[in-house]
Amino acid sequence: MTTALIAADWFVIPVFPSGYDLSGLETLTRTVEKVRARYNPTLRLAGVLLGNYDRSTRLWSREIHALLKKKFGEQLVFKTAIGRSVRHREATLIQKTIFA
Repeated sequence: MTTALIAADWFVIPVFPSGYDLSGLETLTRTVEKVRARYNPTLRLAGVLLGNYDRSTRLWSREIHALLKKKFGEQLVFKTAIGRSVRHREATLIQKTIFA
């Protein structure tokens, strides 16, 4: 990951609404700051993308979305979230794309 950040101009942070992802976000933030300080001062965050969004647990997902906006600013959190679907997991089991 560090090598990719050194070579990149921009990066996107994908976040799933889970405790593990939120704690990993702090580690990623520290890594990005180190890369900026030592190797790539022009590295920029393109945005934060919320994935595995479960519409049935709207309250939790909304709270995570609000937390991300507070941390990164509303302009850096993508308005589109990738929804959670059982079909995605089924597709991997039957070795098909989600479009098939």
